[in-house]
Amino acid sequence: MRVLDLMLGRDGDDADGDRARFTSDRYDVTYTVSADSHEIAYAVPIRRTELEAFADLVDRERETPYADDGEESPAASLESVLEGEAIDADAWVERMQAPRQTVEPVLERWLELVDEADPAGDGAGSSETDDATDSNAGDDATGPDASASDREDASPVEIVYLPVETESAFAAFFQTCRKRAEQEHDPFELPDDIATAANVLTKIRRASDRPENRVVVNKDYVPSL
Repeated sequence: MRVLDLMLGRDGDDADGDRARFTSDRYDVTYTVSADSHEIAYAVPIRRTELEAFADLVDRERETPYADDGEESPAASLESVLEGEAIDADAWVERMQAPRQTVEPVLERWLELVDEADPAGDGAGSSETDDATDSNAGDDATGPDASASDREDASPVEIVYLPVETESAFAAFFQTCRKRAEQEHDPFELPDDIATAANVLTKIRRASDRPENRVVVNKDYVPSL
């Protein structure tokens, strides 16, 4: 049975089972979606500054060695710290890097879509809701005396789409960063804007905590894994 069948409560025996049609009485129009062109995802309202902060965290974690010993590979760094203890360093590093390898392409696609919607990065392509949010922040939100928090709150809200079952990868990656920062032998440090990056995790949790928050969206807007 296809995903769209499950959403619509069909048994999957329809002759046109790979398509679903939704009629809007308000606009007198029929929408047709197909499992080949559409996907189920979580709609996540988020700010560009938060995406950029999380992307910076991903870059920092990827580029920082696991030990400050001059070794070129993560496995070699780990082996130098463990000093010959019985552990498969390559397998351990692979497990540590798996969440980032899931998160990275999602973030990259989100930033691409945000840039396409607002190339200047100034909120010119934002919705009326975004404009209202910005106006509520006050005229001083982006002035020279504004704090970093004020400027963050003034940035426009974007809608990005999270593939189902990838929310745990974001949480696992963030936990990896925290664990690395706590290790004495690990030179990795959390950035100053870690709170901004953490907002991404909070908003993903809010969007994905209930199945009814899932939406059907064109695959062009859902990052491929």
